[in-house]
Amino acid sequence: MTMKKRLSPVLIFAGIINLLLFFTKYYIGVHTNSLCIYTDSINNLMDALSLCLALIGISYINKPATDHFKFGFGKMEHITTFIMSLIMTVAGCSFAYNSLSRLMTPVPVWYFTKYAIIIGLTCLVKLSLGVIFSFGYKKTRSAVLKTVMLDSYLDCAITLMTLISFSLSNTVGFALDSVLGLGISVIIAILGIRLIISSISDLIGQK
Repeated sequence: MTMKKRLSPVLIFAGIINLLLFFTKYYIGVHTNSLCIYTDSINNLMDALSLCLALIGISYINKPATDHFKFGFGKMEHITTFIMSLIMTVAGCSFAYNSLSRLMTPVPVWYFTKYAIIIGLTCLVKLSLGVIFSFGYKKTRSAVLKTVMLDSYLDCAITLMTLISFSLSNTVGFALDSVLGLGISVIIAILGIRLIISSISDLIGQK
């Protein structure tokens, strides 16, 4: 079974889940005025776009060499990983800018228990995706799967931070939403930069 046939169903499923998470969190973020939740929703949208890129990348891996590409398309996986990492880094920097802007001009966050429960459930969904990708990575040793696996675990932690921020924002103060939003942004950007360095190393170091 080719890499494409093994990974495509998993990546498509994960892409659909991330889109559903985006719409759910975006709705909650808008209705609660929470920057953390809004940022988390956009992060899920970026994940869905990254999974689309991953699908495109693995579709080339097993293609035979051509006159123009005499060494085949084996490095396409590392190129895809590089693009996914770049998207993650840009998103993290953008979130940081929004968080700093909100920190300068704090706005109220409206807490609802039902929304807190939903955010908690989305955290479990991301954790489940990370476990699924972990099993897939152990079988295939795919760089793409490793990237989305790490991203899923990171997203689980991010959503947990979001839930804490949302639950405490009215008690501690509105600035907490911006501060944790900034922390989330920095984590995303740092991981993205590390993955960029790793993917560049793979591209240069492997034939």
